[in-house]
Amino acid sequence: MPLSDTAIRKARGREKPYRLTDERGLYVLVQPDGARWWRLDFTLNGKRRTMGLGVYPDVELGDAREKRDRFRKLIAVGIDPVKHRRTGAGEADASFKAVALQWFEANRHEWSDRTYAVKKRRFEQHIFPEIGHKDIRAIEPPEMLRIIRQIEDRGTTDLPRRMRADCGSVFRFAIASGWETRDATADIKGALKKRKKTVHRAFIRPGDMGEFLLKLSEDQKEDQDTKDALLLTILTAVRTDELRFAHKSEFEDINCEKPLWRIPKERMKMDREHLSPLSSQAAAIVRRRLEELPERQSLLFGRGTKSGTISENTMLYGLYRLGYHSRATVHGFRRTFSTLANEATKVVDGEEVPMWHPDWVERCLAHVPEDQVRAAYNAAEYLPQRRRLLQWWADWLDAQRENAQVRRLIG
Repeated sequence: MPLSDTAIRKARGREKPYRLTDERGLYVLVQPDGARWWRLDFTLNGKRRTMGLGVYPDVELGDAREKRDRFRKLIAVGIDPVKHRRTGAGEADASFKAVALQWFEANRHEWSDRTYAVKKRRFEQHIFPEIGHKDIRAIEPPEMLRIIRQIEDRGTTDLPRRMRADCGSVFRFAIASGWETRDATADIKGALKKRKKTVHRAFIRPGDMGEFLLKLSEDQKEDQDTKDALLLTILTAVRTDELRFAHKSEFEDINCEKPLWRIPKERMKMDREHLSPLSSQAAAIVRRRLEELPERQSLLFGRGTKSGTISENTMLYGLYRLGYHSRATVHGFRRTFSTLANEATKVVDGEEVPMWHPDWVERCLAHVPEDQVRAAYNAAEYLPQRRRLLQWWADWLDAQRENAQVRRLIG
């Protein structure tokens, strides 16, 4: 019985690949992941052969039947349709880049605009210069391993794995599209470096921030330096050393509408200048400390120590004294901020959507994507958006502290 478009469209993946048979050797091979590949079985010179005719729905049922009929006419006169397609005039470009670009377009609807741009930029940077010009049928595993190891040598373990997976998808797309090739990435998986184990520092969850801030504000034993350092670290989401060595010259327009903290690259983990817009609450702390700063003191948290500032453990021990030993670290406040900002949502036209773009959150944390390829990193990128985000964060913290105080009074 001939296939119908409805039957193909409703086909779902099973544990193993299976066929949906049409007529005259044509069938759809349904993969475990749900992909639907057109195949044509035929006999030539007494041998059973199979060729690919593309991927559904890019190749629709009518198109597949038209291809089947055209190739069967060649078979009837003894012409191998696979060789004819491979060597015939007007054959499609079989270069890796050409096939990869087809794969990008075939899958574009599955990705966001940002994901599409990132993936394509990675191929343009790491893959196309190496094998973009090569016939995809001639690429072997050792060559793919060499390319992926070049990416590993740049010091990252996640990107090589992503690139291997995406390149594998291109090879499988080529196979499904009828090119007689193989997945040259399949045999190199075990040769890649193991991922570094991620260590997550203890952190205070967003729902517990109100009680922590209330304890901090009420504590009479902590000196003002420690309280200010903790609060400013929380409000700006910076790293400990970025705050400890804050210099008074780094703060700009502190009495104006858009105060800014310009942290020099020498003190940044990624060796890039970082601009941190200050919320009104953060700016108030900075203004007060600048006003109280002795004339000869240049560091915002200067101390008579060897380093000239508060020690690495000043804020950490402050957390311990407040009862958060093993429950929180200073660095963990960055995770609290990231968790809350990435999970916050709003309703637009009746639909719940993210409140903040992930890129804005990452820039607040001074994270630079590993696929960032511009020669000059723009430290001011998303500055207006980040200013709104950090002000929202500061206002949210105030609300949490006030709510905790109310709960305590009625509780």
